[in-house]
Amino acid sequence: MRIALFDPNCYKFTTEMQYHWEALGHEVKKALYYDPAMARWADVLWFETCDNNLGVATSYGEPGWKFSEMDMTNKQVICRVIDIEAWCGLHRNVDWNYVDDVIFIAPHIQKLVEKNIVFEKQNIHLVPCGVDTDKFNLVEKPRGKNVAWVAERWFAKGIDLFLQYAAMLYKVDPEYKIYSVGIWADNAVEGWYREYIDYFIDNNNMNVEFIDHVPDMNEFLNDMDFVTCFSKKEAFSYAIAEGMSKGCFPLVHRFYGANDIWPEEIIWDTVDQAVEMTVNPIGEGKNHRWWVDRNYSLDKMLKSFDNIIKKGDK
Repeated sequence: MRIALFDPNCYKFTTEMQYHWEALGHEVKKALYYDPAMARWADVLWFETCDNNLGVATSYGEPGWKFSEMDMTNKQVICRVIDIEAWCGLHRNVDWNYVDDVIFIAPHIQKLVEKNIVFEKQNIHLVPCGVDTDKFNLVEKPRGKNVAWVAERWFAKGIDLFLQYAAMLYKVDPEYKIYSVGIWADNAVEGWYREYIDYFIDNNNMNVEFIDHVPDMNEFLNDMDFVTCFSKKEAFSYAIAEGMSKGCFPLVHRFYGANDIWPEEIIWDTVDQAVEMTVNPIGEGKNHRWWVDRNYSLDKMLKSFDNIIKKGDK
């Protein structure tokens, strides 16, 4: 089978899919942007996100680019709806009549899209993200005082909540150290916000280390005891899943949809609660890797994808 994979996210989460399909004997071509030549070549057209790639292919664009100007006989069109494109309303630019299968990675994203779109002939699938836990060796040790926050730094990730948490935690116990890993995602605010953060940290004498990138997340997490999420918008949070796979205690802000993804015992509503859960975590030495293995297995996700594209194997 010939699979065309269109992924504007630079193949951040689709490389494992490509390797898996090639190992099964499929031919895979990939591109960041919709390519009509690839669409004509393929049996299966996989759109990673319902962004402008799918909009151009189905609804608008230059002559020769739209599906309506191609022979789509026996071609299977699949769209995996991720997150930001749904919040931005890009799903409303798609002519869903050309789409055979729609994959949602989380129930709350499905609910969000179905507020605007009524799917009548499409096959709808709920397939959670898959994590390769084999990349993370479980570390079981007494709970220490190193806290990791792994996220791109922009408003949706909850920088304000992070600073309040760090300040309150330091006042409770100044021996805690927080490591913030991630790049700035918005150059427009980086300058003034970075100055504000530095000022806030210095004024509160907080022990925070900022790191743009770590070459090996498994190695970095060796010394971490907690992994945190301050986001106000998430579809999943790989950082939390990877931290749980390593044995770190997870602390997740109750973003919209968090209850559908993570166990209630690790979710917090207020910064006060987050600090309390850090100082007095539930179950000394308890790890949540089992939750990831049971619910977010990479192998389980890939097998689900295999079942979805089977009908494209003509």
